[in-house]
Amino acid sequence: MKIFRVWLLIGIFSFLSFSFTKVQASERKMILREAQERDRTTVAVEAYLTDDILEVTIYARMYATKPKIYTAYLHGPKLGRLGFLTKEILYPKAEEEEQDLIFPTKDVQGGYIRFSKRTQDKKAKGALTREMVKFRIPSQKILANKRYELRVGVESMQESGKIETFRFHLKDFAQAFES
Repeated sequence: MKIFRVWLLIGIFSFLSFSFTKVQASERKMILREAQERDRTTVAVEAYLTDDILEVTIYARMYATKPKIYTAYLHGPKLGRLGFLTKEILYPKAEEEEQDLIFPTKDVQGGYIRFSKRTQDKKAKGALTREMVKFRIPSQKILANKRYELRVGVESMQESGKIETFRFHLKDFAQAFES
């Protein structure tokens, strides 16, 4: 009788674990992987969408100073300024600090006339700060054919007060919710 109960419990637990893994297996879509550079400050983002959670990893580098990610929010029509749900600091290891991250980089400073390519792969230099933020996106408020942006504010830890805001355009953001 005891052996029967043990086998029954094993069967129940295996069935429940199988059904939970089916529910939790959802598609993770890449929304954005881009960097922007202004003077000697570089901010790079990687954004993935899983169901209604937008998971963004932010990399910030500043020359000769340690950067602090001051703010990150999503901006768009009918959505307003959506703040993050959770924020987690990812502490870099020594080898990651020295490793150069290569992102498609846009130089966002300058005037109207450019003599170089707008986007190129660059290696960012300086002290590294990494954070992961998660946004819960209300899918009923996302409108098709509208422009949504991820805005990241960065300041120097040594010289606080001057906050630089970087704007990242989320291309085809509404289409990611439709499929």
